[in-house]
Amino acid sequence: MSQQQERGDLQPNDVNPSLQPNPYNAPSHGSSEEPHLSQAQNIPGEHLIYYRPLVQAAQSGDWKSFKIFVDLDPNALTAIITPNTSQTVFHVAAERCQWKLVLQLLELIESPESLAVQDVDGWTVLHFVALGGSLKTAKALVKKNSDLLQVVDNSGDLPLIYSLFSDNKELMWYFTLLTRVESSSLPRILRALIASGYPGKNFQRI
Repeated sequence: MSQQQERGDLQPNDVNPSLQPNPYNAPSHGSSEEPHLSQAQNIPGEHLIYYRPLVQAAQSGDWKSFKIFVDLDPNALTAIITPNTSQTVFHVAAERCQWKLVLQLLELIESPESLAVQDVDGWTVLHFVALGGSLKTAKALVKKNSDLLQVVDNSGDLPLIYSLFSDNKELMWYFTLLTRVESSSLPRILRALIASGYPGKNFQRI
């Protein structure tokens, strides 16, 4: 099936109705008017049940359900959709290694800066991709926003650090070649490299 067939002319009957957004779940913020989908961007944590169908679609890689949701509420593409971890749909999909969905989402994104959103632990989507080991997805993200390479999490770790634990040597070298590393960070990276087992693996091949 072509990408055009996957995306074009999607009908609500093509997906589980429970995975479609319900505009009446979005709060009206004290207004007497009916709630609008766009208001969901700023809803408080207890009302994030509105985004539950989107979280489920991202976790399962359900593109059709996701596309219908976002067509009705474009703000959902960059909104915080998890109440406890402060994640966007990109975080959720990457955490579950839904690489195909992440690549599809990238084609919808208009603001590369929105990819730099950090969750409660300071992780961007690239941190998850680095740990998950998808070189293709990492390249697509960096092409969209190269600044992601230099974003550190709450522990001060770059995506490069996480790539060392991915079991994908090509991915590790990709991050190594493109990431600007301060001299003060070298000991931390060296410790991570040793902990990941790469020196041992390389030694065994010699």
